[in-house]
Amino acid sequence: MHNKHRQARTRYSLTNPDSDSIGFVLAEDLPPEMVETTARYEILGELGRGGGGIVYKARDVALNRMVAVKVLRHEFMDRPEIVNRFEQEAQIICHLQHPGVAPVFECGTCDDNRPFYAMKMVNGQTMGKLIEQSLIDPDKRMHVVQAFANVCQTIAFTHSHNIVHLDLKPANFMIGMFGEVHVMDWGTARILDANGQYESVGMSKKCKEDASRLVGGTLAYMAPEQVMGGILDCRTDVFALGACLCQILTGSPPHEADNTTKVYKLAAACDLIPVHRKLMHSNADPTLIRLAINCLQNKPADRLRDAKEVSQEMSSYQGAALARFQSDMSRFFELSLDLFCIAGMDGFFRRLNSNFSRVLGYNDQDLLARPFMDFVHPDDHEKTVAAMSQLDEGKPVIRFHNRYLTAAGNYLEFEWTAKSIPDEGLIFAVARDVTES
Repeated sequence: MHNKHRQARTRYSLTNPDSDSIGFVLAEDLPPEMVETTARYEILGELGRGGGGIVYKARDVALNRMVAVKVLRHEFMDRPEIVNRFEQEAQIICHLQHPGVAPVFECGTCDDNRPFYAMKMVNGQTMGKLIEQSLIDPDKRMHVVQAFANVCQTIAFTHSHNIVHLDLKPANFMIGMFGEVHVMDWGTARILDANGQYESVGMSKKCKEDASRLVGGTLAYMAPEQVMGGILDCRTDVFALGACLCQILTGSPPHEADNTTKVYKLAAACDLIPVHRKLMHSNADPTLIRLAINCLQNKPADRLRDAKEVSQEMSSYQGAALARFQSDMSRFFELSLDLFCIAGMDGFFRRLNSNFSRVLGYNDQDLLARPFMDFVHPDDHEKTVAAMSQLDEGKPVIRFHNRYLTAAGNYLEFEWTAKSIPDEGLIFAVARDVTES
């Protein structure tokens, strides 16, 4: 591949991808025996391919970092409109300086004159995989919902720059190890005109017949105006966001069938009544169901205006959910007959329920202001320190006994069960007064 500071060419033999040698595989199904590249990027293997390009895992030799290199598929070199679209994709990504969009490092031309661009390597798994996991383990659904909220924020930023993605689907959302979210595959993205619109010609006959050649999006998530052709705008992406949310809540996108022809007919007809009914019977949160239905409307005018409005709805939902959680926790905290507390690894209580004051006779301020070891019987200090060390290692403490000093001067024996979050330096513990027993 070429760059401004061209380095000497290096010839690589095509090798077994499992070997230690590096082979650069071109787009043809039957690759040549020998290919040429430059020493800037060492191609390590294929990551995936789409309608117009192939993405490779590569090493940037100059900076010693892993990157993703996207190259135009060889069969499209004689299609100027697809070449221009590929080059525009890189320009659009460069224009979107946002944490949810993987940055482009360099654009150039391969030795066989195909355009390429190198971008940040994004590791993790797709939202599609997370949705599959959430169907087995419902506790993971909230992680998916949080990731979806981040996607909405990214697309809200995109819409604010008059750009529509036009291929939003869970397979194009990458979730990193630390929860970072990236929206991928901008090959179908378009810059809107001064009126905030883009004129679409719809799906070609070839596209309708071959799902692998869909260059205008993915039928299962498409708004009717994108399938049939017409004016596209931010509300086209809003429909797709609703389709993604539908899959999160129900396990499947709006248009689903066992072959491409049937999916096309469903997407073209866009009868959303069965989809709305399925959402309403999904047992999901009513707020999310309502948001999905408001996005999944046949007429663009009936949908939310853009991703900013979708993002605002998601933020409101998350704020309300957090408030409900905090309220429920407070009620549980205070209504329990046990002594509940949150403590820090620094040796101080952070929060106590009212049972502590009732049982020990101190007010909350007395208990929160002093190290809790001040209240532990001197003979129990050593084993209490040992229990704290166990919690510091992330191990739970179960049915641990020590004695606490009351305001009246006597000691009560407590039985503790505790679990820690070492990264946050917190301990969650529950105690019972077992003095009499």
